[in-house]
Amino acid sequence: MNIYENNNLIIKYSDNDKEYINEIIEVLSKKSKKIMSFFKLKSLSKKINIVIWDSAEKYRNQLELQLIKLGREYKEWMKADTFDGNINMMTID
Repeated sequence: MNIYENNNLIIKYSDNDKEYINEIIEVLSKKSKKIMSFFKLKSLSKKINIVIWDSAEKYRNQLELQLIKLGREYKEWMKADTFDGNINMMTID
């Protein structure tokens, strides 16, 4: 697992994401001030964790743990979530 970190974000990603991770980082860096302003935030109390999962099985396992707590069940269309306080998403590939 690779890690990118700046003042507001921690992004965890795999080698499969290396070809486009710089583009994601660039977009998030450019848009972060606008997003913070929209929500009237001057700063964050803690960094936002973004996890890009490269294994559908591992993603599903962690998501199901969160869904069980909520009395919900996993659906095949679920490819991103924030149930555990992180931004979890499947890789683009």
